[in-house]
Amino acid sequence: MSSHKDSVMSVSFSPDGKLLASGSRDQTVILWNLALDDLLEKGCSWVCDYLQTNPHVQESDRLYDGSL
Repeated sequence: MSSHKDSVMSVSFSPDGKLLASGSRDQTVILWNLALDDLLEKGCSWVCDYLQTNPHVQESDRLYDGSL
């Protein structure tokens, strides 16, 4: 599995919630298949951190209950 080589600066879910696109300072975009259980386990902590700490995320988008 490939990952970004630098900080993730943006994330966006597909309309059906099955994919997550992440954009990085390393100028790459990765599409993550959210149907993979191991990816979800690894990714939940950084998604939560991103939503809670990024000043560019609107307050209404910061809701996170610990599960996807």
